[in-house]
Amino acid sequence: MIIVRLIGGLGNQMFQYALGRHLAYRYKTEFKLDISGLDSSRELPGVTNRNYELKHFRIIENIADKKEIEKLCTPVFSANILNKTYKLFVPYYKRHYVHEKHAEFDHRILDYCKDCYLDGYWQSENYFIDIENTIRNEFTLKDHLVSGNLPGISEEIKGTNSVSIHIRRGDYISNPLFNKIYNNLNLGYYQNAINYLKKKTGSLNIFIFSDDKEWVSEWFKIDDISYKIINYSSHEEIYLMSHCKHNIIANSTFSWWGAWLNNNENKVIIAPEKWFKTDKTGNREILPSAWIKL
Repeated sequence: MIIVRLIGGLGNQMFQYALGRHLAYRYKTEFKLDISGLDSSRELPGVTNRNYELKHFRIIENIADKKEIEKLCTPVFSANILNKTYKLFVPYYKRHYVHEKHAEFDHRILDYCKDCYLDGYWQSENYFIDIENTIRNEFTLKDHLVSGNLPGISEEIKGTNSVSIHIRRGDYISNPLFNKIYNNLNLGYYQNAINYLKKKTGSLNIFIFSDDKEWVSEWFKIDDISYKIINYSSHEEIYLMSHCKHNIIANSTFSWWGAWLNNNENKVIIAPEKWFKTDKTGNREILPSAWIKL
């Protein structure tokens, strides 16, 4: 059995699901989700509370129970000294409980995890690219959501040379820890990205997605640029981003997925070259090679 721990916002949950789905497919085993870490009612210091959001997609939705989680998370040996010996001689990727040790893609996860609990972010398409079509199909909205809420704006997006722009602020600004880690993109990045797209594809119909719409309305001023601010729920906004012809993403897994799910054969995706404030964290191989880095 493969169990994946879901944490973070929708973009992170999608990465976590994709790895678990791939491993379960690869080893022909059962796949379940641990959603116990997603509870917006809990107030934890320094943590942005999140809800379980994958339920809006056509995923394999099996929720792990407490016993199943404990079975894979409990150390093999209860005695402390034996447990330390176990950890010393058994590589982490061969244990039942697998915690992501670093941000770069680790191919060993794909080769050794046959019966395990996955705890991490797993932010690389290399963790699931072998089942790309499956992931794309399962990350489509359920029918009643598409027909019920999105027909008007969706048709405009599909019928024009549309580009999504994602502006991520929220806890990148308010959380002191995140503020030290994530690069705060300035207007210059978006100006350069828009200019690049204009030269490449012609006039643009711009749609802005942001977790700080008030800030966008007041401060996002670029010469000769008009735009529409989109205001839907997270899963609906990823759907709309994915149907734009082109994407300008932020250093955020949320718009990463909106761009990755874009099926336009001639799409141009622009991403920030500097994802983090410090070089120590690196770019984590998160950006596919075909995307333009500015």
